[in-house]
Amino acid sequence: MDGYQYNAEGKVALKHYNSNPCTVRLANEHTYSFVPKVCVSMAWVDEEDVPSLLAVHANICCGLKAQKFFLANALDVCLWMTGERC
Repeated sequence: MDGYQYNAEGKVALKHYNSNPCTVRLANEHTYSFVPKVCVSMAWVDEEDVPSLLAVHANICCGLKAQKFFLANALDVCLWMTGERC
């Protein structure tokens, strides 16, 4: 899909809404740990799980909810993988 960043194994890069670590378990029993590196908390996920993860919301300030995970862009992936801007 357009906008996805893939690794060599065909996994898709998703990032957590903030730079904190996070682990999430989906209804299909797949578990993903978002690991912070260089201010990007990211995980490589199965493409089939992307819609489910993008639908997850978090409680934020003042009782509001916001999307918890986002597609990582090329800069996010580069920072997370190398520690540098590419």
